[in-house]
Amino acid sequence: MSSSFVHLHLHTQFSLLDGANQIEPLMQQIKSFGQPAVAMTDHGNMFGAIEFYRKAKDAGVKPIIGCEAYMALGSRHAKKDSGLAHNDYYHLILLARNLTGYQNLIKLSSKAYLEGFYYKPRMDKELLKEHHEGLIALSGCLSGEIPYLIGQKDMAGAMAVAGEFQEIFGKEHFYLEVQANGLDHQRIANAGLIEIHKKLNIPMAGTNDCHYLKKEDSHPHELMLCLQTGKTLSDPNRMKFDTDQLYVKSTEEITPAFAEFPGAGIGGMDGTHDGLDHLVLAHRGERALGGAAEALAHDPGPQAARRPELRRLLRAHRQVAHDDVDPRILERLHDIDRLAFRLDDGLPVVLAEPVEGVTALHGDALGRHVADLDGVVLAREDRVG
Repeated sequence: MSSSFVHLHLHTQFSLLDGANQIEPLMQQIKSFGQPAVAMTDHGNMFGAIEFYRKAKDAGVKPIIGCEAYMALGSRHAKKDSGLAHNDYYHLILLARNLTGYQNLIKLSSKAYLEGFYYKPRMDKELLKEHHEGLIALSGCLSGEIPYLIGQKDMAGAMAVAGEFQEIFGKEHFYLEVQANGLDHQRIANAGLIEIHKKLNIPMAGTNDCHYLKKEDSHPHELMLCLQTGKTLSDPNRMKFDTDQLYVKSTEEITPAFAEFPGAGIGGMDGTHDGLDHLVLAHRGERALGGAAEALAHDPGPQAARRPELRRLLRAHRQVAHDDVDPRILERLHDIDRLAFRLDDGLPVVLAEPVEGVTALHGDALGRHVADLDGVVLAREDRVG
């Protein structure tokens, strides 16, 4: 195994409920560890993609743009009338391995908000089949469909789902995700994942599901969860993580934890699996991951001239007749107004799909729950697919 590890499952502060990794300190730590790359896989969104890309490049670290998707149990269109509970979904890690993957990730994330939102922005396998090109998928944490079925002692079901994902993404682009977090449920899941690996020849990848930067941040992170959910530490039913291992570890610290998984593509850096090696190391003649973000940052395109129109709508959207403007635009404008966005030159955000001469504000395009953007720049739809 190479001496370098790459974290492929990591939450920044843009995982709005439970992520505590601020991007700049994260990049400095990754750089100090000598790790060549790092992924951003926030829950259900790509809100931090531009900032993540820029600060990674500034630190000399390769940015890998990704997302921890919420997957509907069946169809993304099934909602309240289907008897679903608020937490009826699975997790799946998606990573863009090239520009096409970045574009497809934007499409998937936006459609999850626009078509699949029910408590969470949910995708489904139908959408994955339509927009899988350029993506690498990992089976996810204990909330992933495969680990969940293993925990339910349904190995036949887990095998079937693993084969389904392998068929969707291709043999080189789907990985079984093993973790070493000290949890008993994780040990059970890992054992099942190894069995699937042996029977179906699906490669493995090791991750740490990083939610905070250092081990000593575990308790402050616990306090943060209490604040986010309106609970106290004394509440036995509060949301909590039963481990203090979900921090950004050095290569020297994390490598021994995966010693029991020989042949696993740990962080994609052991040279045995083309898919992850390409993700971390190669460009294959295309722009680097985040190349689309770079293009947006430096060339917002001719629709930037529409910023005054967007500013006008923001000021007067309550008086705009619903017959004149697509209702999706009014909904997004309400979100922007409620969150007090400042329309100054600054961080570019992708807005797509022109509707009657006005640019609709799509889910990820704006980050409907993110209130600290510096500004909005409109970009041509063909730059985001």
